[in-house]
Amino acid sequence: MDHSLEDIESPICPRCGVEMQLYRSELVKFVPVVDLHLFKCQTCLVFAEAEMVREPVWVPPDNCVSCVRFFSLAA
Repeated sequence: MDHSLEDIESPICPRCGVEMQLYRSELVKFVPVVDLHLFKCQTCLVFAEAEMVREPVWVPPDNCVSCVRFFSLAA
């Protein structure tokens, strides 16, 4: 995930009114890119979720001079 955690707005717990903390993030779908963020309230243990949808960014191989490439070697 290429976005920072500061960009994610934490929801407010509907039970106690405390700002929830990020519990887990995962990639759900590649095109369009869908990230699922799970939040947890530290006082009453209520969970909430939020989705972030964005378009994928494609960088042509010619423009990626500093790209690191990994190769698998068969033994």
